Amino acid sequence: MTAFESYARTKVMTSSPVQLRTMLLQRAVVESRQLAEEIGQHNGEGIMRTGGRLRSLLLELMPSESSTVDPSLVSHLRSTGVYLYRTVTDACGSRDLEAADQVVKFLEFELETWQQVVARIDSGASGSIGDHGTNLAG
Repeated sequence: MTAFESYARTKVMTSSPVQLRTMLLQRAVVESRQLAEEIGQHNGEGIMRTGGRLRSLLLELMPSESSTVDPSLVSHLRSTGVYLYRTVTDACGSRDLEAADQVVKFLEFELETWQQVVARIDSGASGSIGDHGTNLAG
């Protein structure tokens, strides 16, 4: 294991759920941009490889069935995740740059929104996650 791999593993193992979700969203944005680039270059092998990594990240971002979060929020997050997963699959299969760009924009918006929520929580402007009984990290 290289020093970077060791560092990355330690960072993941010691991160809070909020930090893990942030890292997953950041990586999903990077992968979605890469997918759009691969589609634009008509690189079939790259499309399949990048699309697979992105779909794995999207699955990780979906809340689990046993989540203690508000059921309506879980349902909304899961349906959003399924939509993104299907859109990535369609973009890969049909080499649809427009669909890939939609995924990029959606994930960038979700990351930005998540970072704003975390910043508000960290600043104490809206109380802590635990005060409201909802774990936003899933």
